[in-house]
Amino acid sequence: MDYKKILPALLLVSTHYSIAQDVPETDAAKFSYSAGYYSVRSVKPLIDAAGEFDKDQFLQGVEQALAGSDSALTEEQMREVLLAAEQKRAQQQQEQLAKAAEENLAKGQEFRDNYAAGDGVEKTDSGLLYKIIEAGEGDSPVKEDTVVVHYAGRLIDGTEFDSSIARGEPATFPLANVIPGWTEIVQLMKPGAKYEVVIPPQLAYGERGAGQRIQANSTLVFDIELLEVQKPAAE
Repeated sequence: MDYKKILPALLLVSTHYSIAQDVPETDAAKFSYSAGYYSVRSVKPLIDAAGEFDKDQFLQGVEQALAGSDSALTEEQMREVLLAAEQKRAQQQQEQLAKAAEENLAKGQEFRDNYAAGDGVEKTDSGLLYKIIEAGEGDSPVKEDTVVVHYAGRLIDGTEFDSSIARGEPATFPLANVIPGWTEIVQLMKPGAKYEVVIPPQLAYGERGAGQRIQANSTLVFDIELLEVQKPAAE
């Protein structure tokens, strides 16, 4: 984090902890409000991580910065305290992620155990669970093929994180270039087949997760329809 940029942002604003004011109407008022709001929001994670916040000292810093007077602390001192807050915030984030990853393992295992006990559920040696909704017909793809599919992916709590169905356009991709669970299950399908698939974390995104929506050690559920198999072009 660039604290040379953060420090002015922290000092050049009033605080949103005060009583809400009327909606600004003039251009100057709108600019002033927006500058204050976005500046404070940019450093709010550090304020939250610090745990203690002195509004009076905050306002003193604002007033001194607006007046162009010397600061009560040196640049080095201010960088040090902001760096300490950033390190504390990073540690808190790591602890939260580790806790979520541990919880996801337990919840995912419970979900898979319950799902495996359902009617018509099959399990592969790797741990994939699936139900055949429609069998399809023809030849199954191999790893070297490209497939055209419709799919919807969701977390075990039902939250949908991706869907070609919702976009109204099927996805096309080389079967070797997706998560292991997908590579394995689609090779069991035939064109026209529809499967519901439960993928354990080690066959999905594992301990790293994927973006903001798929946390570490997440078990994933997919509805997959295999529309077409495309063979590699002959050399």
